Amino acid sequence: MPADEEARLMEKVQIALKQAMERDKLAILTGVYTGAGERTWVFYTRNVPAFGEKLNQALASFDRLPLDICTEVDPQWEEYKDMYEMKEAEA
Repeated sequence: MPADEEARLMEKVQIALKQAMERDKLAILTGVYTGAGERTWVFYTRNVPAFGEKLNQALASFDRLPLDICTEVDPQWEEYKDMYEMKEAEA
């Protein structure tokens, strides 16, 4: 798990991203994974280039962050379904 200071920063970044993306319904946050000092946010978006622009705007007030960004085509929402099924299995 991340240190307290890192965890607070991750939470602030998550709030900024979620608000920016969901405000215009550009993207929806469907998953958050935290471990090994990292946090992964899974967004489904209608437009990858617009998502990148909005991401830069949303994070402009933060110091430079060590982000890795990747995109995948997932029209059937398979990642989301897998995560949801794991959650149901734990219940």
